[in-house]
Amino acid sequence: MTAGIVIIGGGIASLECARHLRRNGYAGRITILSAEAVLPYERPVLSKAALGNGKTQIPLLTSEDELHAADIRFCLQQRAEQIVRPEHYVLTADGRRHYYNQLVIATGAQPKRLVTAGSDLAGVFYLREWSDAVALRDALIEAASVVVIGGGLIGLEVASAMLEHGKQVTVVEGTAFIMSRSLPSALSLFALNRLSTDGVDFALGRTVCGISGEGRVRGVVLDNGTELLTDAVVCGIGAVPNDSLAFSAGLKTSDGVHTDRHGRTSDANIFAIGDAAHWGALDSPAGKRYETYNDAIFQAHVVAASICDQVSDGSMLSTFWSDQHGLQIQGAGDAQGDTTVIRHAGNAQTISALVLKSGQAIGAFAINAPADFSALKRFVGRRIQPATAALIADPGIQLRLLLCELERVAA
Repeated sequence: MTAGIVIIGGGIASLECARHLRRNGYAGRITILSAEAVLPYERPVLSKAALGNGKTQIPLLTSEDELHAADIRFCLQQRAEQIVRPEHYVLTADGRRHYYNQLVIATGAQPKRLVTAGSDLAGVFYLREWSDAVALRDALIEAASVVVIGGGLIGLEVASAMLEHGKQVTVVEGTAFIMSRSLPSALSLFALNRLSTDGVDFALGRTVCGISGEGRVRGVVLDNGTELLTDAVVCGIGAVPNDSLAFSAGLKTSDGVHTDRHGRTSDANIFAIGDAAHWGALDSPAGKRYETYNDAIFQAHVVAASICDQVSDGSMLSTFWSDQHGLQIQGAGDAQGDTTVIRHAGNAQTISALVLKSGQAIGAFAINAPADFSALKRFVGRRIQPATAALIADPGIQLRLLLCELERVAA
């Protein structure tokens, strides 16, 4: 039997890569090495349903039966310690050698840690694994107030979950906008106004100077001297890619494992996907890390196709969704351009936008407007003339029909 394919990591990217290898006709050995004690599960719920009242079961993405039927060896509690490239094997913590013909690194990322006085006190939480969500949920039973540090997607989802369960919530964000990396400013302000109205307090443009308390959290001290008294602190200040294995193996890394747009690293037999990958960095300085659930699945499919010598388009249109206390937020592409075409439905309940750069659409975003988002996403990559932008901004225009007309004229 040949060595086959080894995949390091136990998340959605690993599972989807293995599934698509089989669907693409790969008949060799597939081994997944996971440091966790459970099969892959839905991580987006960690900042949502998992924080709710009651005992939520782990939402597994697969089963032993599926894995057996697909002949995928899933090795739990097998932490990869070293990639030995000359001999093509992965060494795990128990001393076993797992030989490969091709290797896929899907090691994910870990939460960026708060570096300040008191950050190690009891009552400071991070979310990455199911056990983190369970620990936070249990701590919140007696908590009346929560401070969330970080106004990105994860931080706002946590804040929304806390609000739904009657907690007093304050979000501390170092910039002037929430979700500034994910949304254009107009949609950020729309979400801020809605969440503020619903009861979330915000400290924008403020940084954390320390966590107060003796043995346990009492408050969060800001750069202006304000102390926010609280029973718990949740940190959502970003993630750091788990690329140390790749770095130690001599692969090119910097903010993730560098790949081309088909996921291949600086070693032709090794690929990287998901949060650990700096996708496209070997092809262009414009390479970046994509950190959403949808992105991980897309990259897994691309790499599975590449390994099976099938043609696939590895160019990324990053997409995400987020549910926040009545706000359904969707996005695709880049949020920062030089022009933003705003589309309101006229009822102050929805908003959508197309982001342009040098006249080309680079991103589509919507809040509570899924039909608009579906249509606007199809504009991404096109050149948008001023007359077309005016039509897009007109809530009386059906975007689907506008697209059809533009395609008819182009033909």
